[in-house]
Amino acid sequence: MSLTPRAAQHNLLLQPVQVVIPANKAATVGEALNEVLRHSGYSLCDSSAEVSVLYDLPLPAPHRHLGPLLLYDALRTLAGAAWVLAVDNTTRQVCFTRRGAPKP
Repeated sequence: MSLTPRAAQHNLLLQPVQVVIPANKAATVGEALNEVLRHSGYSLCDSSAEVSVLYDLPLPAPHRHLGPLLLYDALRTLAGAAWVLAVDNTTRQVCFTRRGAPKP
């Protein structure tokens, strides 16, 4: 019996996740992100006008059945290459910024 925590218990972004969105449901990337985060201990940060562009996109068919993947990889896959994932471990929030966007 091991008395040490697993890697995913130390770093919650290493936990395995899976998302299945039925094909008959009109889903967005934002809804899929929230589904992936549901039991993870993390939430999406407040939506800005810039990131709402991402959240409002229709969910691509290949993303309707995603995983099992590590949480970190699932988030990056759902967002796509145009978005950078930022994690605030203090508040356990995940945020996205557009790649190449000027820093505020």
